[in-house]
Amino acid sequence: MDELLYTDLEGQYFMLDYSPSHSEMIIRRINKTDPDNVFNIDLFFKAVYNIQLGTKLTGIKVYKVARNEEANSIPNLVDRKEIYKIVDGEGNVGFIDASVFVVFHNNLGILTTSLGDFTWTKENKEMFSIVIH
Repeated sequence: MDELLYTDLEGQYFMLDYSPSHSEMIIRRINKTDPDNVFNIDLFFKAVYNIQLGTKLTGIKVYKVARNEEANSIPNLVDRKEIYKIVDGEGNVGFIDASVFVVFHNNLGILTTSLGDFTWTKENKEMFSIVIH
């Protein structure tokens, strides 16, 4: 059964950064709903082993799903039984094979990465997190 972890069908998301050396990835949305409080929503993935996803998404839903027939095309390099399924507002489906998913809010510049030393600082406010095995 698919478990919905995060949904935002209004936002424009883009793949901002991927660090193969640290197996980390950021998908970002710039939140402009309140002109006095503009911030980024960073969807952070850690221990990334495989990505099958477009680089720009209009709306996004992130699910935790069992590795099944739908996701069997993704190699199971670490014997992980679950992966993240990404569905955009147009119904396009992608997958991210990773262990950790965290939603952060921050005020970085639009193209400034939150990967590296910044990830776990107080300026990168954690809103939600989950680890799968």
